[in-house]
Amino acid sequence: MASDLVHALTTNHLLFPIQHLVANSCSKRLEYVQDTKLYNSGTFKLEREDHTMGNLIRMQLMRDPDVIFVGYKHPHPYEHHILLRVQTTTRPSVGGTYLPPDAFKTALQDLAAEVSTLSEQLRSQLH
Repeated sequence: MASDLVHALTTNHLLFPIQHLVANSCSKRLEYVQDTKLYNSGTFKLEREDHTMGNLIRMQLMRDPDVIFVGYKHPHPYEHHILLRVQTTTRPSVGGTYLPPDAFKTALQDLAAEVSTLSEQLRSQLH
């Protein structure tokens, strides 16, 4: 599951400019830490991101009716990462749980689709 999230993060060049892809190969681009007390809550750490990406992902996650809470913080201007906290609800209609990595992946896919649509509309208006 984590590899799917990393793949989703690194394959869409429209969401993530090229300078974010050229980085120290030793650093992880995305980490997820599950909360120790709530199974449906956890924190994502996105390296080399700031308020722009944090707010974009937060707003997309807030559109999801199965996300109970989402918030992000940029700990310090000299630290080049954001922390995104997500809590989800169970999905009894599906017969299982909807965990934060699932919501995060869905949000990234939806954002990629929106950016693609906007890009196509812009190109059609310019040509």
